[in-house]
Order: sequence, then structure tokens, then C-alpha cells
Amino acid sequence: MEAVVKSLDPNATTHREAVIDSATEIIGHVVKTYDDLTRLHRLAVGSNDSGSVVMYDLKTAIRLYVLECGKKPISACSFSPDGRRLLTLSLEESVVLVWKVGSSFTSFFNPGAPPRQGHGGSEPFKTISFNVGAAASMHAHDTMDLVRFEWVADRSVRIKIRDSIMTFST
Repeated sequence: MEAVVKSLDPNATTHREAVIDSATEIIGHVVKTYDDLTRLHRLAVGSNDSGSVVMYDLKTAIRLYVLECGKKPISACSFSPDGRRLLTLSLEESVVLVWKVGSSFTSFFNPGAPPRQGHGGSEPFKTISFNVGAAASMHAHDTMDLVRFEWVADRSVRIKIRDSIMTFST
């Protein structure tokens, strides 16, 4: 997904014209599948080779910022219903991180910068460690079937990993 969004970056026009139709079609399919994208106009893409998440603005196809989540791959991520929080989950690190990603007063003066999180600004807003057994041995394609985020309120989430369920406030 990251390659598709990067190919539409208006600042990198070299190959944009050649891929714009295909990339637009792919993003259209993703937006239909994940209807939150229509409302939020943002896309969070977790890295499979490092513990980072890249945040994109879907209106402009520009990378907004990168959240450094850890050293292991991001297995799943989910926006809160109000779009003000992003959860990142790493099965290999057995950790859920809560990030503030909604608009803030400071983002008005520094557009494209990640919102301040607390703890010095670059650390996640909240860290929740977990242990659900052999979750780290899940393959990436299993994650779509075996990891579920269910937001029970704007600041309360239930995460199901296989048969384990965690509920917490963000």
C-alpha cells in the first residue's frame, strides 16, 4: 500500500502519470473495503520490515509523518472512531501502542508534523504489553483473520487475537 500512495505523491512526478490510473483504482478498492478512510482522509501504513507507521493524507497523497513504534514489524493498526487515536499492534514485540493522531492546536502551526504525544513528544501516548502465547508466530496473512479491533466507544477498544481478548481505555 505504501508503494501505491508514494506513486501518487505530487512532489515526485517522474512516474506519476504512468501509474496514476492503476494506483487510483487500488486506493478506491481499499477505501471501499475500509470505510473509515473515507471519513478520516488519512491512511496509516505499518512497516513490515521495521517498527514504523507512515501516515498519509489521502486528499493530497502526501506523506504526513512517520511514527517510530519499535524495532519489530507492525502487525495491525486501527483508528479510533473519532480519528483522534491510532493503535499499532506488534505481535513480535507483544505490545499495543496508543498514538494521538487527531488535529491539535500545534498542528495548525506545523502542518505535517506528528502530534505531540507526551513523554517528550516522540514516545507513544500509551504502551500496553500483552502475552497471548504463540501470537508472534502468526504469519502476516493470518493477521487479517486472527486479529480484530472492536471500538466499543471513542476511547475504549477490545482487541481479539485468536482466542484472547483485551479491553482497555485509550
